[in-house]
Amino acid sequence: RHGPLEEQPNARLAPLVAPGDTNLAAFVAQTKPRSIPTVLSGAHASYPDLSSALTDQSTSTSETPPPPPPAVADNAGPDSRPPMLRFRTFPHKPFSVSDLTAGVWCELQYYYTLTRLPGGRKTRTAAMRGGTKIHERLERQVFTTVRIDVAKKEDGFGLRLWNIVEGLRSLRDTGLTRELEVWGLVEGNVVNGVIDVLSYENPDPELEEDVLSSRRRSQGSSSSQEQGGTAPSSSSSNKREVFVSDVKTRGSTAPPSQAQVRAATIQLFLYHRFLADMASDKLDYMRIFARYGLDPDEPFSDAFMANIDALHDEVFPSDEDKSASDSAPAVSEISAPAAAAAATTRGHPSVEINMSTLGGASTSSSFTRYGSLRALLTLLKFELHFTFPQGASTLGRVVAVEYRYRAWGERQQQKQQQQQDGSVICVNTFYVEPDILDQYLRDTMQWWRGEREPRGVSLEEAFKCRSCEFVGECDWRMNLDNEALRKARAAR
Repeated sequence: RHGPLEEQPNARLAPLVAPGDTNLAAFVAQTKPRSIPTVLSGAHASYPDLSSALTDQSTSTSETPPPPPPAVADNAGPDSRPPMLRFRTFPHKPFSVSDLTAGVWCELQYYYTLTRLPGGRKTRTAAMRGGTKIHERLERQVFTTVRIDVAKKEDGFGLRLWNIVEGLRSLRDTGLTRELEVWGLVEGNVVNGVIDVLSYENPDPELEEDVLSSRRRSQGSSSSQEQGGTAPSSSSSNKREVFVSDVKTRGSTAPPSQAQVRAATIQLFLYHRFLADMASDKLDYMRIFARYGLDPDEPFSDAFMANIDALHDEVFPSDEDKSASDSAPAVSEISAPAAAAAATTRGHPSVEINMSTLGGASTSSSFTRYGSLRALLTLLKFELHFTFPQGASTLGRVVAVEYRYRAWGERQQQKQQQQQDGSVICVNTFYVEPDILDQYLRDTMQWWRGEREPRGVSLEEAFKCRSCEFVGECDWRMNLDNEALRKARAAR
């Protein structure tokens, strides 16, 4: 969201919110529409726009990142390489969750965005800027921003890991965190995303109980015995579960259409899968570092370490720790139990750090904890284990997308005086269905690999074209218009 790592002098690290600041379940109870069906697996599984399911096929996962794509000469004509090679292979940025979900709305629109707009990014609109402001306002309810100096790309990525650590601590201490960054692998490709909300509050216990009761009835007693009577509802379990939510903004107080909710559903399923892999320690972080071109053993800069030390006492050991440094393990070999003793200090209040006030804190690498990405990874894994003690099963299976009103323009604000900017319009909840996600990913990755052409919208969803900046040059749209005209003439 903030651009290249080297241009990031600021980042939020210090928690701010008190417990009980939000009540997502109350929002759900008051606003949840029942027009959007829950997606269920098995014989009753259904999902819009996915009727032509792909046949199962095995996909090989490479253990090493693919080589850089060959250079294309200026006079070589149009670039016919697959979108993955053109836009998401090193040195280009990795996949994002937004990349993989954009096709739910319209693959062709996203292809035009990648190939025809500067930097392959959507043109920023007033509505998009208004949505960003609401997200930033919500984030400031949980975190405040402090100044952190980064001198190298390893510093920048280390700051991202520290923010995850701080986010996990905020979740444990207050029951809520926002903007938690995650990574995952899809067919061997690194994918990055940011989860809007994590909390201990089940956004829809009723939905969870309905789904589980339905499955128990369909499976019968024999299936329940084979599974050992597992999968009880969270309300009857002593396990403390973590729930994933997303926040979307709308310029209208009307609830979103099913087509608009569809992309959010896939997005939430991806977030849930990536966080589950991180919680279960299944993610290979060395592959993540390699994809970003990072050296996990490169020491962080002195300025970065001094900034972080001003916020976290565990960065530099105490005098007692220093006296025992001869027998302590090397920083790159700190185990999770050793990291536990250091993972107790909270961030300080919001300040802009003045380097002259740091008192010449020692930055000697022999006395430094977490002085590199590999060393910091030990703390991150400990924090993940501490937050998700049962691994992936600590994550609740209910996910939610929360829609908030986004006021824009004086006339619009006057028209919607009763609706406050940023207030909740409605909340849609879903039960996580891995099969639905797998089916969608198989389909969309075919396009990214260049195995088929990008698809536009169906005639029934041609309303999407009204907000598309490529509508005047889209052959797919012209074909839709011709098809609609043909049907109208046939009807007459």
